[in-house]
Amino acid sequence: MLALDLWVRCGSSSFFLIQIWLRILALSTPTHKPVKPAGIPIFLALDIILSIKLIKMTEFIGKSHLTTRTVTGFRSLDLAFPQFSKTKEVKIGIPNNLPYLVFGPKSFGKTTICLSLAGIIAQEQRKNIAMRSIEGFDAEWSGQQLDAIGFKGKVLLAEGDDNEEYNLDKLLEFMRDESVAVGILDSIAAIQPESEVNAKSVVEIQMGRRAQITNKLMRHVTNIPFWRESPLAFFAITHEYKPYSQYEKSTKPGGDGKQYLSRIHIKVGREKWSQDTGYILEDGSFIIKGIVEEFNYGIKGRDFSLFVLGNYGLHRGMSAVWDCLRYNVAQKKKGRVVLGETSATLNQLLAQAHAGDDATFQPFIDALQDVYEAKPKKKEDESSE
Repeated sequence: MLALDLWVRCGSSSFFLIQIWLRILALSTPTHKPVKPAGIPIFLALDIILSIKLIKMTEFIGKSHLTTRTVTGFRSLDLAFPQFSKTKEVKIGIPNNLPYLVFGPKSFGKTTICLSLAGIIAQEQRKNIAMRSIEGFDAEWSGQQLDAIGFKGKVLLAEGDDNEEYNLDKLLEFMRDESVAVGILDSIAAIQPESEVNAKSVVEIQMGRRAQITNKLMRHVTNIPFWRESPLAFFAITHEYKPYSQYEKSTKPGGDGKQYLSRIHIKVGREKWSQDTGYILEDGSFIIKGIVEEFNYGIKGRDFSLFVLGNYGLHRGMSAVWDCLRYNVAQKKKGRVVLGETSATLNQLLAQAHAGDDATFQPFIDALQDVYEAKPKKKEDESSE
């Protein structure tokens, strides 16, 4: 029994080796010495025991195989990452233990999204954020974005060395600590390898070094969760440069490694409130449109919207108003947003948002609780816009 217990604890590969060894031992028995009849049932019993153990070992061992989620309260964002089950139950919320690649044109809201979502994830776990901001960290602006979503923790900055590779190693060191829930790299396109800094001529520059550094970083990021007790999310930000011609793809610096090592790809764009307004409203507010271009469950093409209030950050109330419009729960009628008995103009809504009047937006938030997809528009609603 002791020997059998040791076999059971050895692992699946040892099981196969033991089986092979027993077979060889049986075959090596001289033919003039007949095998005892009791030997056959023993082999059959071993096969059954080992087969049962192998079946049990198909259970996943570890913590990184399950996607855990954080419900943000921004409805279209939470619905952009659904997980369906056989019982027709739908899990919503943003994954909080996967690496994200967030890209788009310059100044479109990439850092705003990443910093805000990082704050939501970290605050839920009562933990901190680790960040490397290569393009320069604005403490006042970043603090404003984090205050808007209720983050109360610390932001650990990986900086202080002229060699960027050391700073990235420091970021990884922070992310290995259980007190950190999210890591952010802003941005891949700004990574300047030491070979570029110290090069005396173009000939000495090691082309492709940025991609090598990025691949190394992303591989470490994907391995860190195996050794942690709590989930870890990571946001890698990079610019997307337009193609030179219609026959070329857009360029995202940092090599191809970041593409397949990032489980979620989000492309950031903008939306207009109406055809009569620009992308940026008079008070500095704007609407971010995110498109999920890749997700590890094979779901892609879903989009979400987030309303960024001028001189504030992500605003749940105004985001709820916009989501009610996109899901046809509310309607635009003669320049007013109408939801049941609630009716207000854009300027009135913005004034209430800046004044911190949350009660104005509660009907919109409540109306979205049971919404999972857009409702068909009524003809009278279309004609009244």
